[in-house]
This record gives sequence, structure tokens and C-alpha cells, in this order.
Amino acid sequence: MVATDKDVIDLMARASAIITEGAGLTSHAFIAALSLGKEVVVGAENCTKEIKDGELLTVNGKQGVVYRGQARIM
Repeated sequence: MVATDKDVIDLMARASAIITEGAGLTSHAFIAALSLGKEVVVGAENCTKEIKDGELLTVNGKQGVVYRGQARIM
């Protein structure tokens, strides 16, 4: 698990969305992501093994889902 120290917060600020494998709804990562205005999904099992560097994803924080590729907006 990676602590959400200043360097990680800086990276989170540059990200389009945040996906974590082990954190929960009361975690610092979740609260920090929300305060940065980011879409966030926490507790995504095996995400560090399933998601490849540079892969395009669509993150829906309200539903707690991550889709491969770019979702079509209707």
C-alpha cells in the first residue's frame, strides 16, 4: 500500500481519475481524490495487475466502476 504523502497528492492532482486497490470510502486516498475534484473508485481488486500503463480507461466514481477505453457519452 502506498501512503498518500505530499508527492502522491501531487501525482493525484495531475491525474484525470483515481483508482485504488486496497483503500476504502474512509481512506485518505478517497477523501483526497474527492477534494481534488477527481472521479475515484476505491477497492478495485487486482487493478494494479489488470490495468496497464498508458491504458485508456473511463472511471465512473458514482457507480464505482471502471471501463476499458473511452465510454460514449449520451
